Formats: sequence, C-alpha cells, structure tokens
Amino acid sequence: MSRNRVFVPVITTLMSADPFIHGDDNNIQYKISYGHELENQNLVFKIQMVGNGYIKGRQAPSYSDKDFDQIVKIKEILRIEYKKMDHRLRDIELSEEEVKQRIENL
Repeated sequence: MSRNRVFVPVITTLMSADPFIHGDDNNIQYKISYGHELENQNLVFKIQMVGNGYIKGRQAPSYSDKDFDQIVKIKEILRIEYKKMDHRLRDIELSEEEVKQRIENL
C-alpha cells in the first residue's frame, strides 16, 4: 500500500541537532526543506524532526538558540539553491558539508 505524500521536498538537507537538548542516544536531526504541500505550487519551508533515520511526523520540532540560528542560515542557502534550479526536480539533497561550505561563502 503506497501513501501519498503531503509534503514533497524540492531541495533538502539534514542538520544534526544539539545533543544537549535531545540527548546523545536519540540520534536526532532536523530535515530542513523547501518544497510543496498538497500539489500546491506555493513554496513551503519545512522543518521536520528525524530520529534514527525516520521522520517523526507527529513530533513538533524544538531547537536550541544555537540550532535555530543555524537553521536560519540554512534556510537562506536552500532558498538560493532553489531559485537556481529546475523547479520540477524533487528530493535534491545537499549534504551537511555542502551547506557548511555555502554558509562560509555567504
């Protein structure tokens, strides 16, 4: 049985969460994306919690000030990349390293 996706990311990255907030054992990351919901062409910025490789769909994201500041920078990087790319593409992922390099070059 396949599930229809509500949110379809165009460009995304993963960011490791502050272990002080979420604990070392939880392996928590943030999935930060630009994309579309429900086939709407309006661009959506979305932050999702990821634990052990799975999106925690019912868990609202929470982040430290340090993480939030980093998310704001990543949002700008994803927005810039989105503007440069073919908007028909889906699920393009930038690695954490690629994002860090782009932040340094801002």
